[in-house]
Parts: sequence; C-alpha cells; structure tokens
Amino acid sequence: MGFTSGGRLIIHEENYYIGKGTFKGGIPQTTKPDKIRHGFGIRSMTRIAKQYGGDLLISTEEGLFKVDIYIKLGR
Repeated sequence: MGFTSGGRLIIHEENYYIGKGTFKGGIPQTTKPDKIRHGFGIRSMTRIAKQYGGDLLISTEEGLFKVDIYIKLGR
C-alpha cells in the first residue's frame, strides 16, 4: 500500500511469518535453507530508498513482518 503525506511518499507492506525473526545489522535474516540465494531484497530496497533521499524501516510484531519506505517528494 502506498500513499502521500507531508510531502513524502510512504509505502507500507506487511507479511506474516512463522518462527522467530532474527536480525543482523538491522536486516532480517532469511529462514530459507538456501541462504546464498536469498536475502538480497531488503538490501536492494534500502539502497534504492537511500538513492532517492529516503529511508526504509523494518519491524516485526506478533508474527507480522513490516516494511515502511519513506521518500521525500519534489527533490
């Protein structure tokens, strides 16, 4: 879901997960067996948000994985 507020584009997504979410350096670690081929999406999204002067925040709450991307409009 995306919307604008206060001169910013805000993108918010949620997804359920099972188990305990573990983070390393602020980035969630994949639970998939093939760790070499998984886990690049968050890093890519963070790089793109920063490229456009924005930020990406990740949180977990009661089995929900949440991603919020904030990008200033009219740079």
